[in-house]
Amino acid sequence: MTPDPDFTPVGFAATDAPGAIVRRRRNPIWLALALVLAGGGLAGIVLFVAAQVGNAPGRDEAVADGTVAALGSTDTAAARFSGAGDYTVWIETDGVSRSNNRDNVVAATNCDAAFESSGSAHFRGARQGASVTIEDRSTVGTFDAPGGAVAVSCRLRPFGRYGNRHLLSTERSFFVTPGRPGVASALWVGMFAGAFALFLVPFAWSRYRAGALRPR
Repeated sequence: MTPDPDFTPVGFAATDAPGAIVRRRRNPIWLALALVLAGGGLAGIVLFVAAQVGNAPGRDEAVADGTVAALGSTDTAAARFSGAGDYTVWIETDGVSRSNNRDNVVAATNCDAAFESSGSAHFRGARQGASVTIEDRSTVGTFDAPGGAVAVSCRLRPFGRYGNRHLLSTERSFFVTPGRPGVASALWVGMFAGAFALFLVPFAWSRYRAGALRPR
């Protein structure tokens, strides 16, 4: 059938049907850019996550272990150790699978570090500059010990909706590790850059798929 000269084909018919007057040319540079963005974005995020996991201390690195007192219960024995410098308190959230429930437990955890030399430090999970969660353990806060004996005690206090108070009625374990959690600032930059790169992948891919129409 002879094409109607007054009819302008569109879509598939405009580029691939017999007698089409134009063809679609795809620029391989856009394809390469999409692949580079995807690979670089995933690499930045994977490196950040791997560094976080590698930087998270385990029980074997703890200088003290203790129990977080449940909401409304009596105080538990303080975790004691001796040392100076920065320390981080981690809480175990075993059995709490949903992230919002886990965040509620962490936010409700209040701790005090009493120093033999003088003074004390109070911190709670709801007021952390940056919380770190690795598997079933999350940071509650950090403190700087001046040196000598340290006693750390923690308890769960009311936080969030009343309907979630049952999450706070169970004692939980905590432990203290030297240093502060987290990774180097360069890896944070890499993680955000990776997320932005992944955001741009659909744009580069769509430009490649769309191509440009050229006369045959």
